Amino acid sequence: MTAKKKKFLIATIFSSVIFLGLVILAVVKNSEKKISKPKDSNSIQIAEPGEVELMEEEAEVVATIEILSDAGLVSALAPDSKNWIEVYNGQKIPAGTKIMTDNIARAQLVFPNGTITRLDKNTEVELTSLQQAPSKIKVSLNLGRIWSRVTKILGKEELYQTETDTVVATVRGTSYGHELRGKKSIIMVAESNVDASCQKIKQAIRVKEGYKIDLTCNLDIEPKIVKINELDKKTEWYIFNQEQDGGDGDEDVLGTEDDLEDEEAQITCTGPDGKRF
Repeated sequence: MTAKKKKFLIATIFSSVIFLGLVILAVVKNSEKKISKPKDSNSIQIAEPGEVELMEEEAEVVATIEILSDAGLVSALAPDSKNWIEVYNGQKIPAGTKIMTDNIARAQLVFPNGTITRLDKNTEVELTSLQQAPSKIKVSLNLGRIWSRVTKILGKEELYQTETDTVVATVRGTSYGHELRGKKSIIMVAESNVDASCQKIKQAIRVKEGYKIDLTCNLDIEPKIVKINELDKKTEWYIFNQEQDGGDGDEDVLGTEDDLEDEEAQITCTGPDGKRF
């Protein structure tokens, strides 16, 4: 074979190899496009061990979590998950998620309309449901205590509720605390009114501004409703929430005498027979 033919053969082989390589590269890229999965907007994506992000659909209404303490752990249990994971400031929280604080952490859920649910230490809640237009927010208190700062609600179908296994507290623009102590709910109203009702018996109580109530939802135990006193207003939890809400913790939440009706008007309790007591 002459030198000229050898050069021609080598050039032909080299060109064929380059062409084949380009073809293989094009096939691989096309395959990657076909097998790439769409983003699962409801999944929990783990970037690194210990770093978890709760994802939401673009059209889904979510709350935003804000961490209020420099130390401690705030955890979340996503819907359909069995594993609690640490959450971080600014993460989006969809309905159905449980949030828990440890013994030194505090956090709050901020909703699209500006309403806030604030969690104390050693507290667990579930964002039971969240809807916008009309705004409907339901938060279940499973452990500990929370403070709610509810944006003024105007529409008849709009509501904000906190609930335990026995008590539901419904408001339409207010600031109040809800604590679960055993089976007893303690509701303290700093502003406006809270309508508390029992889940399993016919018992309804309107707690007005400046009052608190101990409610067990037991017909044999009369609900105890009293005015918020100076000792209540000097507790660290009460002062903390007044400061977070823009108050100074010493404001007079009791209102004027004209604003406060007699104690009988504060309580509307009915038994199974419909009679008040």
